[in-house]
Amino acid sequence: MSIRLIFVLFAFLAAVTGGIGVVGLALAHPLPVDSVRASCFAFGPVDAGAASPGVGSPDGGGPGTARTNGGEWLCEPVGHGSVTGPVRILFDSDDLAAAAHATHFVSHVARFDTLSMAVRRGDRTKEVARYTLDDIDMFVNGPNFALPLPDLRGADALIVTVTKPWNRAIASDAMLEQAQNDGAMSLGRGRGSMLLMAFLCGLMLVPLIYNLAFYRVLRKTFIIWHSAAVISMLIYIKIASGLGNYLLTPNIHVLLFLYPFSFLTAAFLGTQFTVRFLEPGMLGPGMRRALVVTGWTTFAVLGTILLPLPMFRTVSLTMFSAGFLPLTFVYVAAMMQARRRGSRAVWFQIIGWTPLLLLGLERIAKGVGLSESPPWVGQLFFLTLAFEVLMTSLGVVDRFDILRRDHDQARSRLEMLSGLVDRDALTGIFNRRALEQKFAELRAEGFTGLAVLDLDFFKQVNDRFGHSAGDRVLQEVAKVLSSDDEALPFRMGGEEFVLLVRGNAMQERCERIRSAIPIRVANQMPGIDLVVTASMGLVDTPPGTRTSMRQLYAHADRLLYEAKNSGRDRMISERMQFFSAPGRTADRRNPQTSRGRRAEDNGPAGA
Repeated sequence: MSIRLIFVLFAFLAAVTGGIGVVGLALAHPLPVDSVRASCFAFGPVDAGAASPGVGSPDGGGPGTARTNGGEWLCEPVGHGSVTGPVRILFDSDDLAAAAHATHFVSHVARFDTLSMAVRRGDRTKEVARYTLDDIDMFVNGPNFALPLPDLRGADALIVTVTKPWNRAIASDAMLEQAQNDGAMSLGRGRGSMLLMAFLCGLMLVPLIYNLAFYRVLRKTFIIWHSAAVISMLIYIKIASGLGNYLLTPNIHVLLFLYPFSFLTAAFLGTQFTVRFLEPGMLGPGMRRALVVTGWTTFAVLGTILLPLPMFRTVSLTMFSAGFLPLTFVYVAAMMQARRRGSRAVWFQIIGWTPLLLLGLERIAKGVGLSESPPWVGQLFFLTLAFEVLMTSLGVVDRFDILRRDHDQARSRLEMLSGLVDRDALTGIFNRRALEQKFAELRAEGFTGLAVLDLDFFKQVNDRFGHSAGDRVLQEVAKVLSSDDEALPFRMGGEEFVLLVRGNAMQERCERIRSAIPIRVANQMPGIDLVVTASMGLVDTPPGTRTSMRQLYAHADRLLYEAKNSGRDRMISERMQFFSAPGRTADRRNPQTSRGRRAEDNGPAGA
């Protein structure tokens, strides 16, 4: 399948996601139509003599309130946010009449110590059920749990008291619902909402399939980070929507941790993916460092807050919600910088992340108790998650196509080089003429490192086994030097080679190449009982540094000489920061003259 066709497919899926999402939001009620929410709430010490407000007779508490000798009842939505004391949830006689056939108490999963249900009949209130967190084993659609209701016939009110809750969500989302023929899985979110969630999860599997194919062709780390972020978002949607409950019955403690942690992980992986996804130079070093450090810090701090430690009980939700603000600010600043610098890839991030960030700010405000949103906003948030995944996947396809074209162009240029008289006749790799002619072009393509390699005591190979064996050794050395796709080998003459290197971990890769030479020679030429080792001098320079091939060669040659004097069979490297202008260096020595000082241990060349 061509890249253009894949691009069109993802664009089509993004459009379909938006269209089906809008229709789904219009048709799929986020809650069962027969669900009944609580009428009033009380926060503070439990007073058995003040079980509920007088129905229809607020006692001077103002609109939406009713005062009792146990404190003030709030007869209006209370929202999310932190809470310091026990919570009482009231379903009055009108609520019970509306939920005449209700079978379960349903609410948002949250940590607490005990949850008790009391039924009021006339002037008498009696506790009929008490649960601890470990008693919760029924999980329903959405991040919700369900408990069976007691006998409510003839009851005036149902009062649910929760001690030491970790947030208000367990109160604000409390409902009475009736289980349908398929049992508990009919509780919680509405059936239409669940179908929409299942569609979004299936749609998000598509990028994972293509990422696997892309990585097999072009092994770029941003593809791995993107796949990990998509998997985390899938886990979050499955937990938050309740789809995961159809596959297994989770442990309440595991669910309480994974629910927010999967979202935190997705946000963290998304920012780390962006750092590696944008084109080189589109983010300054300071901005890249800020995005990476802020991402890791946010992940570590908020991950710690999610632990069930008593010290976080009254502030965990507020701190967790507000903790995303620094990362959001740095991420937006990074996107703006990349846009100003002309990044093409950043537009996919901006388009995909803007709806998600806007809804994310709304969820932060909700988490700290500053706002309250209708239930359909939660569905819209899931839709923006899927839209972001598809838009980012479009960006991955586009970036993959550009990198593939650059790779093909680089290969074409190298093939053009090979057609010239720039190949060494013995080893088949490039010669000194190719290095001198193409040095500036290759350096512009990112080959900022230059290594000079010389075989130790090569004269002994020629003297003991003949020049034909020496030629064969040089051929095997050339094959080792050609094993790194991001390094170009050149034979300068005799047993001396040069490597132009680019990419990360330059020192480790060069040392790996050097150390592989005696192993390769021993395996391919068992008749030579002499260990053929090599010494190397490596110099690396920052991109954009003005220098010449002769300057780099002279410096690497000096490092090679130090390696020889230090006992051979080793590498000495250095990263240069400043060079004088080309043509004005103090060391104008021709690279060929450097071989004279090693003549005593190498002897005549084996070429």
